[in-house]
Amino acid sequence: MKPKQNTPENELPKIISGSRLGRFWLLVANGILQAVLTLALTLLLKRGFDQLFVPENIDGSSSMWLWQFGAVSLSVLAFLAFLRWRGFVDGERLAQSYVHAVRLRLFRHILKIGADGIRQMSRGAVIVRFVGDLSALGRWVSLGLARLVVNIFAVGLALIVLIFIEPLVAMSIFGALFLVSLVIFAFGPVLTNQTAMVRKERGRMASFVNDRVAAIGVIEAFGQEQREAKRAKKLSRSMRDAIISRANYVGLLRASSEAGSTIASIGAFMIGAFLVGHQYATPGTVLAAMVVSGLLAPRMQEMARIFEYWKTAQVAQEKQQKLLDLKSLGRPKPHKKGKALALDDDEHLQAENALVLQNVGFRDIFKNVRLEIPEGSRVCIQGPNGAGKSTLLKIAAGIIQPSKGRVKLGGRRLTDYSWSDLRREMAFVSSDLPLLRGSLRYNLFYGLPEANMELFTEIAEICALEPIIARLPDGIQSQVTEGGETFSQGERMQLSLARALMAQPRILFLDEADAHLDSTARACLEKIIASYPGTIIATTHGVPSGDLYDRLLRLENGKLRDLKKDNKQNQADKKS
Repeated sequence: MKPKQNTPENELPKIISGSRLGRFWLLVANGILQAVLTLALTLLLKRGFDQLFVPENIDGSSSMWLWQFGAVSLSVLAFLAFLRWRGFVDGERLAQSYVHAVRLRLFRHILKIGADGIRQMSRGAVIVRFVGDLSALGRWVSLGLARLVVNIFAVGLALIVLIFIEPLVAMSIFGALFLVSLVIFAFGPVLTNQTAMVRKERGRMASFVNDRVAAIGVIEAFGQEQREAKRAKKLSRSMRDAIISRANYVGLLRASSEAGSTIASIGAFMIGAFLVGHQYATPGTVLAAMVVSGLLAPRMQEMARIFEYWKTAQVAQEKQQKLLDLKSLGRPKPHKKGKALALDDDEHLQAENALVLQNVGFRDIFKNVRLEIPEGSRVCIQGPNGAGKSTLLKIAAGIIQPSKGRVKLGGRRLTDYSWSDLRREMAFVSSDLPLLRGSLRYNLFYGLPEANMELFTEIAEICALEPIIARLPDGIQSQVTEGGETFSQGERMQLSLARALMAQPRILFLDEADAHLDSTARACLEKIIASYPGTIIATTHGVPSGDLYDRLLRLENGKLRDLKKDNKQNQADKKS
C-alpha cells in the first residue's frame, strides 16, 4: 500500500515559491553581478599593476593612470559593497516572507484541529515551534540559503575566470574549497544529533517554565518553591551542557572553514611567488589572482555557518512538521462554504428547527444517544464527572464529530452548514474557555465585534457587570491578564456569560456553568436561564433545579435517561 500523500495544508510551505521566487532570482542576479565585478576588479588590478610597476611600461602618464586606476577600483569596490548590502536585505526579506508563511500555516492548523487536537502537544512545545524554530528557519533562509545562492555564483564564476588568468592559483583555491567542503559534510550527522539534543532540552525547559508559571499558585499554596527551583536547575544544567557540547562541534566546524580559507590564501601566495620568481607569470597576473583569493576567503569562511544554519533548520522543520501532522480528535472539517443557516422564528416551526441527536455515539463513552431539543427549550444534562457530558455538548454544537450517528438542526446535518454560520448561531460558556489577553471590551465583544453599546448595556445589567467594571482603572478598556486571573471565579463566569450573550446566539451551551459560583454569579445564571429567548442546553454534576429547565436528563454509563419521566413513573408506581 502506498503511503498517504500529504496535502498542501498539512505540510510546510516551500521556500522558493509564489512571490518569493522573484526575490530568489534577485539573489541569483546579485551573485552574478558580484562575480562580474570581481572579474572586472581582477583585470583592472592586473593591468594597473603591470602598467605602473613593470619598468618597460612606465611612462610620463603613470601618475594620471594611478588616479584613474584608484578611482575606478574604489568605484568597483563600492558597488561590490552595495551588492553585499542588497543581498543581505533581499535575503532577510525572503526569510521573513517564508517565516510569515510558516507562522500562518502553523497557526491555521492549530485553529483547524481545535482544542482537543492541540492538547496532544504540550503548550511549551507549541511555543517553541513559533519562537525558536521559526527563528532557526529565518536564519537559514536569510544568512544561509541567501548567502549560499550568492556565493555559488560569485565564487563559481570567479574561479572559472581565475582559471583563465592563472590556472595553478585557481586550482589551489579550488582544492582548499573542496577539502573544506568534505570536512564540513563529515560533521553533518554529528551536528544534526547535537542540534536535535539542544532543541529537545530547550523544549523541555520551555514546557517546564510555561507549566510552572501557569501553576505558580499551586507551588505557592504547597510551599514547593525549593523543589521547583531544583527541578529548574536540573533542566537548565542539561540544556547548558547540550549547548556547550554542540558549541564544541560548531567551533571545530568554523575553525576548519577558516583554516581552509587561510590555506587557500597562503597557497595562492606561494604559487604566485613561485610563478613570478621563475618568470612564468607577470606580477600583475599574480596580484590579480591574490586579490581574487582574498575576496573569496570570507565566502569560504561563511560555508561553515551556512551549513550550521541548514542543519538547525532541518531539525526545526522536522519539529514543525510534527505539529502539522497532529489530527483533530473528532472535530468535523470546517466548511468555508455550505448551506446558509436560516431557521424560521415562527412558533409553529419550533419542532422543525429542533436540534436532534440520532443514535449518537462517541468512542466508548456513550452509544445510541437519542435526543430531540425543540427550539426555545431548556435542557439540563446531569451526571457524574467523566460521564461524557461535555463531549456530548460539543457533539451537539458540531465541534466534535460523533463516532456514529448524526446531529441535525432544522432537518439538516450540522456538517451541511457553513462552519462560520453555525458558530455564529451557537455560544459556549465553560470554565475551559478562559478570558483572552486584551481589553475587557475585546473579550466581551469577541463573538460579535460589530455589536452596539445598547446591547452591551442591556447584557451588562443582566450579568451584573457594573460593579466589576466600576472598580477597573480604565473601565471596559482595562486590560485583562492571561486567563482573567485578576477576577474572582464568580466574576469570570459573569464575564463569560456576558461574552456568550453578546454574540446573540440562538443556542446557548452552558458546560458546568453553575460550578463554584458565588451568590451574585448564581443569581445571574438563573436569571439568564429563565429569560433567555433561545435554546439552552446545560450540563451539571450537581442537582439542577427542575423549575429552571423543561427537561432534566442524566448521562451515566453511556446512557441518557429522562429524570422527570422517571420521577413521574416512580410517583405513579407508589400510588398504585
